[in-house]
Amino acid sequence: MRVSEPILVIDDLVVDFHGRKKGESIRAVDGVDLTVSPGEVVALVGESGCGKTTTANAVLGLVSPTSGRVTVGGIDIANADKAALKAARAGMQMIAQDPYESLNPRMTIGEIVLEPLVIHDFSEGDLNARAAQALGHAGLNPPKEFISRRPHELSGGQRQRVVIAAALSIQPRLIVADEPVSMLDVSIRAGILNLLQSLAREDDIGILMITHDLSTVAAYCDRIAVMYLGRIVETGPTLEVIKSPQHPYTEALLSVVPSHDPDHSMTPILLEGETPDAAKVPSGCRFHPRCPKVFESCPMVEPDLLEVGEGHRAACLLVSGLAD
Repeated sequence: MRVSEPILVIDDLVVDFHGRKKGESIRAVDGVDLTVSPGEVVALVGESGCGKTTTANAVLGLVSPTSGRVTVGGIDIANADKAALKAARAGMQMIAQDPYESLNPRMTIGEIVLEPLVIHDFSEGDLNARAAQALGHAGLNPPKEFISRRPHELSGGQRQRVVIAAALSIQPRLIVADEPVSMLDVSIRAGILNLLQSLAREDDIGILMITHDLSTVAAYCDRIAVMYLGRIVETGPTLEVIKSPQHPYTEALLSVVPSHDPDHSMTPILLEGETPDAAKVPSGCRFHPRCPKVFESCPMVEPDLLEVGEGHRAACLLVSGLAD
């Protein structure tokens, strides 16, 4: 991974939605800080409903922040005018969760890959050649065999590679991949993840990967940010977080990841209850109603993210020493 200025900077991001009841507010994202640099793969991990997809949508400008800032390539996404926002979006692309739903069945593969170039008014060079190059780069070879085909003629893995090719055609600096392999057969997931990792390394693309599965990201991501009920509760280099988790929620997620070595497998930590309603966030540490290590002070004190190692931070009273 190259060391360079971040392509994505999320600074104290807050996103609220209106609830079903009059005057009810749901805080989906609460004070998130995160960066992604070119050549880096960062995973945002958490259960369904934790706010990770809302964070991704704020990065893409699909939802507006209530407060805080999201900058991509130095452009403030929320406050950019139409021209600046279009320029920013030319530098970032999304890989959706479901390749069956994200491709227009009436379009050929060639038309799908060309569409981003047309939308962003690219006119340099041979666009058809550029589309073919993107297909090859995404692992669909020879490209000419795919150009005239339609999505229903391809397998799930091939469709996801078409989605990736369409993203690559515009030569983005940032890719947001929202559960990019969850809809695919286990046998082909590694191929897609290897492709994304190689794109980051070889093409200097920053990748923000949204996932609920820590086993998916362990071998492919440089950093992990663990999210719970709208907040990041632990973040750090992947190996550091996996080998030495400092937050009980991270420990619980890791405990259910299958181990290749049965002699070193963890005893599963089964969390009681469901994730609390985002409209009624618990006081203090928001994880305390489900935490197996809860202390008397946990419902009263909301912990900050504190340094526990180089680049490794966790938000837990066990880390701060206030749980004594």
